[in-house]
Formats: sequence, structure tokens, C-alpha cells
Amino acid sequence: MRKLWTVWLLMIVMLLGVVQPSMAGEARLGFKIEVDGKVQDYTARTVTIEVKDEEIAIGDMPAIILEGRTLVPIKEVFESEGFGAKIEWNHERKEVTVTYNDNTIVVAINSNVAYVNGEKKQIDPDNAKVVPKLIRDTSKQYAKTMIPLRFVSETLGYEVAWDPITYTAAIIAPEIESAPAPVPVPEPIPTPEPTPVPQPQPEPLPLPNYDSDIDDALSTNANFVLKTGNDISPLPTALKRNPILWTDGNPNNAVSLTKPEANLNFNAITGEVVKIQSLVYTLNYNRPRFEISASGPISDIKVQTMDKKIVMDIVNAQNGLSQQTYTSNPVASGVRTSQFAVDPMTTRIVIDLKSNDERCLVTLSEDRKTLIVEFEPKTIHTIELGQSHLGDYIRVSGMAPTSVKTFRMSDPDRVVIDLVGTQTSIGWKEAEASGQFVTGIRTDQYNAVTTRVVAVMNGTANYEVIQNGSETWIQFTQTGLKNFEYMSNDTNPMIRFNQRNLNFDKSDIEVIDDYENMTYTFILPEDVSDSFGNGKLVVDDRAIDNIELKQDPDGKTRIVIKQLEYYEYKLEVTAKGIVIAGYKPKALYDKIVVIDAGHGGTDPGAVAGGVHEKSINLVISNYVKALFDGSENYKVYYTRTTDVNKSLQYRTDLANTLEADIFVSIHNNAMNTPAFQGMETLYMPGGSTTKLSSISIAKIFHETLLPIVDVADRGLKPRDGLYVLRHTKMPAIILELGFMTNPNDLAKLTNPEVQQRVAEGIYQATETVFNRFPTTR
Repeated sequence: MRKLWTVWLLMIVMLLGVVQPSMAGEARLGFKIEVDGKVQDYTARTVTIEVKDEEIAIGDMPAIILEGRTLVPIKEVFESEGFGAKIEWNHERKEVTVTYNDNTIVVAINSNVAYVNGEKKQIDPDNAKVVPKLIRDTSKQYAKTMIPLRFVSETLGYEVAWDPITYTAAIIAPEIESAPAPVPVPEPIPTPEPTPVPQPQPEPLPLPNYDSDIDDALSTNANFVLKTGNDISPLPTALKRNPILWTDGNPNNAVSLTKPEANLNFNAITGEVVKIQSLVYTLNYNRPRFEISASGPISDIKVQTMDKKIVMDIVNAQNGLSQQTYTSNPVASGVRTSQFAVDPMTTRIVIDLKSNDERCLVTLSEDRKTLIVEFEPKTIHTIELGQSHLGDYIRVSGMAPTSVKTFRMSDPDRVVIDLVGTQTSIGWKEAEASGQFVTGIRTDQYNAVTTRVVAVMNGTANYEVIQNGSETWIQFTQTGLKNFEYMSNDTNPMIRFNQRNLNFDKSDIEVIDDYENMTYTFILPEDVSDSFGNGKLVVDDRAIDNIELKQDPDGKTRIVIKQLEYYEYKLEVTAKGIVIAGYKPKALYDKIVVIDAGHGGTDPGAVAGGVHEKSINLVISNYVKALFDGSENYKVYYTRTTDVNKSLQYRTDLANTLEADIFVSIHNNAMNTPAFQGMETLYMPGGSTTKLSSISIAKIFHETLLPIVDVADRGLKPRDGLYVLRHTKMPAIILELGFMTNPNDLAKLTNPEVQQRVAEGIYQATETVFNRFPTTR
């Protein structure tokens, strides 16, 4: 049921600014971390940290265990009220300095060497792999500086007690009634003399490959605020006369390509037929790299490049690979393979690139069993902050990035620009500015394949990313919105338009939830441009891409919210104006279902007797929609309601972002002979019939629908290779209602009365599922 009574309660919680910190001492499902540019699953429990019997609020990155040692976010733990140390970060040397009482500890990222009051020490004599790290929770935009807990604590005179039951590391302060205990390190720290004595200078510590601390290690976007109304400087400002320009002085880095380049480093030999066995993507010293392994020495490779493609024909090779798709790969969108020829046996591998601006080296390992394709990083050689008649701009020159990702951060206000697939030759730079909006700029290498540029802002500006060959422009302009405020925390986004005495109330407002296109629209009954302005404002946080106010020809106003993450929005008209709050469906509804009509548009599915499977699927789905639309007990979403082609990824992404309780996909079967007949229900293996799972809902739906369709019973079929079953995060099933290639089955599947009864059966089975397995929300 709809939980409308919770709406205002949640609004109050948001207005109070409640922030939920990361929970420690727990095992997190699907928790992934990035360490040294590589993403890995973290399946162990996170660690709770206590100082003086008080649990420390860790924030966005919990304490974890790596190489058998506890690593903690340095600022949150050692600058906490219970400890009180001072933390300083040196960008140039990539060093962290911890100062506490008369002790100073200097450590560097990825180094096992530390300097304690100027004396060189090994952090962990028993394990050289225990070093400070930059570690990122992959669900966050930024990394944290993590250091070994025990080394720093004990060096500063504290003890660390470990509770293996609760996964708690307690930092115990030294006794204060006696003289200070000696610091328990392998060799005593020299006692400072009454007069200053020059300390030995530390040797340079090894630098990491990149600096992930730029605007992230000690920052947070958890409580994000954006509002208009600041005093804006008129154009031009001093920035027009005094632009900021950083360059490495090497224009050759700017050469752009019209198609990819592949350099070869191997010779052909005569060999036997081998089998291509595996394909792995890695990063090798910041360079994207594909490794293709064979069962024996590879004879020869014919390589050619085309528009956004590298095509490799491996001679004397049998194909054993499947297709690969990538979403976050910096250079490739996927890899396709096929048995291109049989005389000679030839495997074709096509790497589909995201741009033509790619150079790679194709080579073989020493034993010729591994084909290696390694890409050069794209070089960024110039960054300029300037001003035109439109406003402030940032110009980035070099080889075109694979993609540009932007987002805002607040406190202080910043716009972050990530140039994915690039490596800066400029290094760390920072400068103040006197722009209309931009008051500062800094840049550095953010991670192995991303250059980050940060603009420090004064006031809320619009911005647009424009890519033109080897140049990327970020143009800042003044927004047309007025009296606007946006707030977002880890739970809910909230939009305010502040204006008293509006001439309408909530009942006069029309709502359009276009979740298929991630757009939410409110239609106000009058023109409010005098109060709230008009135009688009880029929000660019985790929840919202942009918000636009525009006037209809009939005098009404549309508030259009373009979402990045799905929320259902509730609007209230108050004495102070308009408040729009976003909620995850699970905060509002007890039962959430996604109905998927298989195929559609250019994908007809099975075809038999002139009938397209996509049409049967859609008719049944729309009958289901009519039934659920008349019920307030369920919230049901549909992957398509018209004859359009939606990708499999779209269907599963929609279900996952909606956090549905169950996913039901409607399909029909076909074979090359009419002998096959009957209904079968496909489910993801695993789970229990006594709990809400893929097999438990498959059993309920199958037993409900089989007598309605009245065809042969082919039973429940486990399928772990089907995309919509494998990529949905909730129990999911595929209903194969019958065989279109069997005349008896097809007659029933195309009968409108049967189609209506099947829809009623899907409704009934859904009721049974939630009655048997209530969500308890």
C-alpha cells in the first residue's frame, strides 16, 4: 500500500539535515573498492573504530582489512575529538604528516617507510605490503587516504585492542597518572633537547602513480546545497584581462586521429591450430590493456583499423570466446569475436572503441600464448581558464578524452570535470581567479586513466561541456532561475521555489512520471516566470541532471526534472512557496513490480503464421497494466507500453534503479518444428521456495498460469545465462507461455479472451507472491 503518511515525516528528516554515516563492523553486499587503480570485491566485514570507548563516525569510507592489517581513513580517526592529532597533506610529495604533542610522523602513499621525528622507520617489518593507500568505495566519486591503524596509534603512545567477534579496533589511551610510557616502537624515539636541534631531513618518499586526493580525500558531497540569489559580478571581470594558462609546451601531444592507430611488434611463424581461451582487461602502468590467451603459440595476426574499431584476425586459431560489453572501460565499449574462416582456421576479434583517438601496440608474450593489445594514455597538455562575452570558460587541449564526466560539490561550491581516458602532462596546478563565477582552479591526475579539473565557484552558474576535436570546453553562464534552492543528502533530494502567496494549490497541478525516460514533470496552472524565472539549471549531483522551467503556450508552467537516479517526487504548495521532495519507491510502496513485455520495435521476437511475438507480449502486458492501474495495493512499472525496442540492459537497469521486489518478463517460444509445445517458466538458479526468490515466484506464476493457457506443462527451467535473469538484483522470471510454432498453442496465444485471462492470472499470481512473502515495509 502507499505510505503517504510517511511523506511529511521524511521531509522533516531532510530539513533537519540528518546524515547517515557508513556503518562499520558489517559485511556489505556488493561492496567494491578501488585500490591502485584496480577494482576488487571487498567481502570481509568492515571494522568499527573506537577511541576512549566512543565509536568514531567514519563517514563515506569505512575502516577495512588489507594484507591482514587494519587501514583507516586518517583524518576521520586521528583528527577526531577523542584523539586530536593534526593531519596535513602534501600534494607535491604525496605525503601525510601526523602531528601529535611532540611527535611527528611522515608517511607516503604506497611506501612502507615512515619518518618518526625525522628517524627512518619501517611501517610493518613483518609485511612490506602494509602501506598507506588511496582507496575508493566505487559507489563514491572520491578516494580516501587510508593508513595502517596500529603503526600510527602505537607510535603515538596508544595501544590497540582487537575484538574478533564485533570486528572492533579500540584505541586505548596511555595511563595519565604515571609518567608517560615510552613509545612502543622497535627503537626509542630521541627525546627533544631543551634547545632546538636540527632534525635529519627525510629521504624523498616514493610517489604513487596518481593523486586521488584532489577534491575528494577530505571532502564530501553527502549534504549538497545549490541555490540562486547570490550577487553576480557583471561581465567582464579581471579574468578577461588575466586568464590562467598551464601548458607543458609540447604541441605534438595535441595530434588527433581520424581513425585508430595500431603498431605491431611480432613476427609470423608456422604453427599448429590453437584455441583462443580467454580475454582479460587490465591496467598496466596506467595503460588500458587487453590480454587474449591461447592454448598454444599463436602463429600470426592480421591487424587492421577502421572507424572506431581494431580488427585482429588470429591465424590457425579456433574461437573459444564470447562477446564482452563494457560500461566503465575507458577505451572500449565491447569486444566481438567470431570464427571468421576455417581454411585456414581464423578467429576474428573486434575491439569496438569509444573514439578514433586511440593508439595501441599489438604484441605477443614471450611464449606467444598471449596476444596483448595495450593502449597509450591520451595526453592533456594545456588547461586555460578564461572569459568570453558568454562568461567564464575552461579550455582543455590534448588528445580528445574518451568521455567527460562532470558533477558539483558543495561546502565549498565546486564543479568537478573528469576527463576519462587521459593522462595529464601538466601535473598538479592550482591558482586563484577573479571570474564572474570561478574564483579558483586546480588540476591533477585523479586516477590511472582520468585527469581531473576542479573549478571553485562563487554563486550558482549553469555550465555546458562542448567537445571540438582536440579541445574540450566548459562554458559557464548565468542561470535564468530565481528564488531556487536545491538540497540533497544520502537519502532524498529536495527542491524549493521560495515565493509567498501563490494563486494555486496542489490539486491544480498535473503530474507526469515518465520513468522510462527518467523525467518527472509538474504542470503548474499559471505562468510563474516573474517569481521563479525560466530556463534550465544543471544540478549534476548523484540524483538530478538538470531542472528546467518552461512556459506552455496556454500560459501554464512546466517544472521538468531530468533524473540521473530514479525518485518519485511529491509537490506541496506552502505559505512560503513550492516544495518538491524525492523518495525512493520503497519509501512509499509496499509492493513494487516491473512487468517486461519482451522484444518490441525492430526486434519482433519469434514469428509464426505472420504473427510477431512482440505483439502478443505487449497486448498481454497492457491488459496487465489495466488491472494494476485500478489497484492502489501495488506500484507497477513497465519496460514498454508501446511498440518500441528497449535493450536488455535498459530493462534490467530500470528494474534495479526502481528497486523492484519482483521482475516478470512476458515471452513466447518458438522452434523449427511444430512438435514442440507447452508452457515453461525460466528462473535464476539458487534461492529457496520458502523465501522470496526467483524459484519461489516461478513456481507460483507457473502453477497459476498453466491451467489458464491450457497447454502442455514443460515445467520450471533454471537458466543462469539469460541477461534479464542474471542482471536483475531482485527475484526475476521469464514466462514462456507457449510455442508460436505449434498451431494449437498459437491459436490460444492469439485469442483475446485467453490473453485477458493470462493477464488476470499474472495479477492473481502477484497477489499470491506478496501474500505468501510480505515485504514488511
